[in-house]
Amino acid sequence: MISSFSASRRLLFRPAFSRRLVSTAADSGKIGTHVYHSSSALLALAVPFAILTDGTTGKIAGVGTAIGVSFHSWVGLNYVLRDYVPKFSHKLMGPARGFAVGISLLTGLGLSKMALSEGGLGKVMGSLWTKKAIEEKKEEV
Repeated sequence: MISSFSASRRLLFRPAFSRRLVSTAADSGKIGTHVYHSSSALLALAVPFAILTDGTTGKIAGVGTAIGVSFHSWVGLNYVLRDYVPKFSHKLMGPARGFAVGISLLTGLGLSKMALSEGGLGKVMGSLWTKKAIEEKKEEV
């Protein structure tokens, strides 16, 4: 009986900063877990589709893929944080989850920018395997 009172008291008297970051716990709940695992299968289909299509359809698919990848990485990072951060300090959990939100938002923004670029994700991904014109000029000289 005493332990349940102390647990509820700890929840009530947490600092305001950590109370606000409770919503960043994406790895909790059955719905979050189900959506996370479902997004794996969806991304397996969406990423190749976004890379292989171009034009307006490719851009829409690319932005959708960017949102899916950033959500998937956010939840996945929360699983990793839940396993490893408490080994160092429980007080670091809130800031670590906030950092995971920031990383996931930056990932989503970067992928969206690539998807909305001139050739979409397909051209950006294809440019990873092509030599740049500057390197070709150096080889000729």
